[in-house]
Amino acid sequence: MTAAGMGPICDNHAKTMYHMGKALEDAGVDESDFLYADSDEFLAKAMESAWRYYGNQESIIVMICNREKSAYEQFSQSKNLAERGIRLVRYSFEDLVQAADFDEETGIFKIFGREVALFYFREGFIPQHYTDSAWAIREKIELSKSIKCPNVAQQIVNMKYYQYVINQQATWAIVTGK
Repeated sequence: MTAAGMGPICDNHAKTMYHMGKALEDAGVDESDFLYADSDEFLAKAMESAWRYYGNQESIIVMICNREKSAYEQFSQSKNLAERGIRLVRYSFEDLVQAADFDEETGIFKIFGREVALFYFREGFIPQHYTDSAWAIREKIELSKSIKCPNVAQQIVNMKYYQYVINQQATWAIVTGK
């Protein structure tokens, strides 16, 4: 499920590019160059699988995201999951500070009394996304039994800043000894 965001927009972009090429009579346009991933459906199925694996039919899926401009494809997931009887809600880290309830003994994370089966992160991929309160909530999420996509270890490794640092010549020399 990781890095599946922007799927519906990318799918529509690919379809548009194919049709533009056909309209311009570009002889080099082959539909196989523009395979449609149907990633919004794929992501919904993956989220549904995680939700079912969690095992509580009353639980919810939480998409952690800021109020970003490219929210179109986020609503696509909500619609697809609702058709399956699964509720997806969107919250920012700051929203969760106000609404979260974490039971350390059971590992159950609840928001407004609803148990969370899956946290799907669309925020938290750069250090600037984390205030002190956001890190505190992230720690509770990580300690919970909820499924995390991605978990904090995967997310930190994937942070673009850390990729940049790791790929610097001096860092590479320290890591490899060369």
